[in-house]
Amino acid sequence: MQEKRHFPRYTSLARASVPKMFKGDALLRDISIVGCNIECMMSVNAVPEMSYAITIFPEEESHIDSFSITGILRWFHSSPDISVLGFFIKEPPKGERFKQYVDYLTYQSSMA
Repeated sequence: MQEKRHFPRYTSLARASVPKMFKGDALLRDISIVGCNIECMMSVNAVPEMSYAITIFPEEESHIDSFSITGILRWFHSSPDISVLGFFIKEPPKGERFKQYVDYLTYQSSMA
């Protein structure tokens, strides 16, 4: 089944950190200009509709430095071993790194 979204989501292999929610890094599963999904290998106690600072560490091949965004947690699924978190990007990220990363993922998806 294909998702119908106003803004396409791009699959990612970046790492993500949400310090107020969990220690260490997680996997940025996908990202768009309005949202992202993060998967971590632990259970988390998350608060829906709360704002969280998220740091994204793009894959080395992208040659893009880390950047931060603010996300509002819209939903999450958590089990003892894994958690998947869905965020709405609260405000457009400052700087060029976010745009460069989305452009990089757009290019990568066109090559697949």
